[in-house]
Amino acid sequence: MQKILVLIITTLVYQLSFSQSNLVLDFDEKKDYVSIKSLDKELKDKTEDYLIIDNDTLVNLNNRAKVDNLETFCKYFASEESFQKLISSIQYYYLKNSSIAHFRQWNSEVITYLDKRIPRNIRKEFMNFFRQLDSINNFNMSFSNSLNKANYIIKFSDTVVPNLKTKKKKYNENHPLSKGNYRVLVDNDDKIYGCYMYVDRSLLDNEDLLLKKLKQLYFMSLGQFTYRKNISKKSLLNPEYIDTSKLSNYDKNLLSTHYYKIYPKTFDRFDLMRLNNLAKSICKNEQ
Repeated sequence: MQKILVLIITTLVYQLSFSQSNLVLDFDEKKDYVSIKSLDKELKDKTEDYLIIDNDTLVNLNNRAKVDNLETFCKYFASEESFQKLISSIQYYYLKNSSIAHFRQWNSEVITYLDKRIPRNIRKEFMNFFRQLDSINNFNMSFSNSLNKANYIIKFSDTVVPNLKTKKKKYNENHPLSKGNYRVLVDNDDKIYGCYMYVDRSLLDNEDLLLKKLKQLYFMSLGQFTYRKNISKKSLLNPEYIDTSKLSNYDKNLLSTHYYKIYPKTFDRFDLMRLNNLAKSICKNEQ
């Protein structure tokens, strides 16, 4: 499936400069124009001029937009608490013949199709819950009734999906990875452009568990994130998640930090550490 989002920036370069006594962070010193699709939502109307090309619109940011960008950067990466939440919640992957831990992001709109066999009330609650993500910058999602228009498909499996079992332990059906799983499709830069989620049909006998599992698996696949026991039970990443109609602040802040930027290349744990160190050195006046 062709990706919706076209990334214009190809190299991440850090540049520090001063403008009207404010410290400005620019992510590409060689380009004045960036893709409008890569901007934070609140920055899209703060542009001086633009260029229209075949597949995108390039915009020139003014100084105010760059300062706002720095403030957002400092908010997520200078805070040790926020940064550690991100580092510990990511499910890392290793490229072939590499010992470096990489992570993944969606760089296209997530268009989700829900199997019509899922009860209508469950589908409605699920969609209403995740519409709370509308305010997340650099992350866009919607729902579609058309299977052909979706790049994220949630279906009941045609085969039995067992409970999670590891070498050390066998888990019951309440674990987020029991009776359900997902598989993401990624490009060469570890950017996600599609996903399939399958859940076991037996969950139809327990609608509360079905909704809980759909929400947990879906949120995990947006990162990709891994489950954690040492966080609030209001978080979707906790195996003992207490189902509520409100997205927890922990989960919302985690996703906001993860999508602070759509990084233009394969990004790894060391790159995140460098962002954290950079923030500590330049954000003292922004906190």
